[in-house]
Amino acid sequence: MYVDKKSGPWILASAKLLFGTLAISLKLIPASVIVLAFAMHFFGALGSFPKAYPELKQLTKKQIIKISSLGLALVITDVSYFYAIRVMDVSVSTLLRWVAPVLLGIGVFAMTRQSANYRVVIATVTAFIGLGFVLSGKGLDFGTANFYGVASAFISAASVAVYWYSSKRVLHSISPMTVLFLRSMAACLVLLPFIGWQGLGSSWWPVIIFGFVYGFFASYLDTIGIQRTPIILIGLIGYIVPLTSVLGATLLLGEEVTPLMAIGGIIVLASGLWAQRT
Repeated sequence: MYVDKKSGPWILASAKLLFGTLAISLKLIPASVIVLAFAMHFFGALGSFPKAYPELKQLTKKQIIKISSLGLALVITDVSYFYAIRVMDVSVSTLLRWVAPVLLGIGVFAMTRQSANYRVVIATVTAFIGLGFVLSGKGLDFGTANFYGVASAFISAASVAVYWYSSKRVLHSISPMTVLFLRSMAACLVLLPFIGWQGLGSSWWPVIIFGFVYGFFASYLDTIGIQRTPIILIGLIGYIVPLTSVLGATLLLGEEVTPLMAIGGIIVLASGLWAQRT
């Protein structure tokens, strides 16, 4: 497994910084979440194909299926997260979703058949206490939109934890470009039947720019970063995303972060950091 402790974390951090601005873009671009998710994966597949093609011919059918399954996890992750952002504040959606590192810590122990140590148990309990503070601090009334928004954020958290774990295993022997192409193609095929082109809005350009920046450029950096970064640091560096998203939503969108929300967010993030030290 290729790990570069010097460049890997910096590459991954750059990707996470870009992904931290994604939630702001989702609030500003009027296209549907399905169209935006499709655009991301379409440009991911298009941009990675030239370098992925030589290796594709050498892969076994089992390897192709294994990598393509990452696309399904990404579809679930992206669509559920995008929907949560559309129906709730960016800050709430992001903090709810970022229980993912805690779930990753639980998943590592479950998948490796180890007994969860006290760090994982404590991190899990405190993370959900923190989430309770976030929800209480925002004063959500749990109407239909809020209920589905919260559920979507949790689904996204679980899916991204699965994706992190599975990606690290797949990237053990296959190049990042090949993984990016196959997972993106699989995601496009899943999303294609659900696209309503009337949801593009008044211009294609925002969708195209969104797709290229997040689907190819940021995803490429993210894939390389995951490959080169020790797994113990992947979830840790991921905290750049929620911090950037919440800060951006506060400064650019004027979202209010109450003291109780801030306390809850700190607890959630600290719980993930604790879990990543296992």
